[in-house]
Amino acid sequence: MSVVCVFNLGCTLSENKQTVPIIRSSGESVLLSCSCTDLQDSPERVQWRTPDHEDLFSTELHQRYRDRVQTFKQNSPGNLSVLISDLTVEDGGTYSCWINQNQHRTFSLTVKGCTLSNSQEKQMFRYSGGSVLLSCSCTDPQTRPVSIKWEHVDSDVMEVSNRTGRYAGRIHMFNEKHPANISLLLSNLTEQDEGLYRCTINNEKSISMKLNVKGCTLSNSQENLIVGYPGGSVLLPCSCTDPQTRPVSIKWERVDSDVTEVSNRTGRYAGRIHMFNEKHPANLSLLLSNLIEQDEGLYRCTINNEKSISMKLNVKGKLLESLLCTHTHTHIMTMLYVSADCTLSHSHRVPAGL
Repeated sequence: MSVVCVFNLGCTLSENKQTVPIIRSSGESVLLSCSCTDLQDSPERVQWRTPDHEDLFSTELHQRYRDRVQTFKQNSPGNLSVLISDLTVEDGGTYSCWINQNQHRTFSLTVKGCTLSNSQEKQMFRYSGGSVLLSCSCTDPQTRPVSIKWEHVDSDVMEVSNRTGRYAGRIHMFNEKHPANISLLLSNLTEQDEGLYRCTINNEKSISMKLNVKGCTLSNSQENLIVGYPGGSVLLPCSCTDPQTRPVSIKWERVDSDVTEVSNRTGRYAGRIHMFNEKHPANLSLLLSNLIEQDEGLYRCTINNEKSISMKLNVKGKLLESLLCTHTHTHIMTMLYVSADCTLSHSHRVPAGL
């Protein structure tokens, strides 16, 4: 009869006393692989040491690594590896996995951070209504910042994002698909967008740029007198002095007694309004057709709810008739108008015999 004695010698560290160099970029994750040759073995004592020679899981380091360190031994007692996420440059250094105080594996971790490609302040000129790309990127396309913040820093420091009411729906970022590209595209520019912008990464490094926005200046601020005739059309002029500019908003109103919007959405003007700014953004003029005497009054063109010009429209008497006389290739147009009290105000005698 023979007796077989089995002794559990505990965990034998795989690749004991080996130093592993690892290079990662900020924002990435790293797996520091440390395990027993038999993953079902459980060592008596395990300790991960940080570059500061402290216990990775100590309460002192809890805040620094909180929610960034993951372990795997709950499923495999011999798998002592750790996964560190959202790496920062400060995470770089030498880490070591110690088992029973006599076996260890070392990792030399280098974390490459984002270095901004341009630290000089730039000036940009754009027109209201247009878009601008505020450039900010890491020199190494493999790197990514841990945090990114855009601000408008002229008077009050204001976050520039779609979460900020003033910029809501006007911001597009590129770093979701291209982490090193932290540029910002700002659309539908207004004159209020002018100022100094700052791109800050990791709450420490930043670059700034100055944005100048040229807005629409109305070409004529004096009140005009415009004359039209019933059944005809009239052009109410309103435009920006610079054809490259465009207002963010344009509004036409009749402002005699009650303020009335002048557009095809308003019943009395429906189907009689034509605007030109869809193809020519700086041309804000309004063409009013099929004039009636009730169209007479004061009209106002307002841009961006602040700048405006006004004009007075006079609609002269009713069209009585239009005669077309033809004789030997000769055409004579005769137009008769009467004033409000139906007194003949203008006539043209048709020669006898035509």
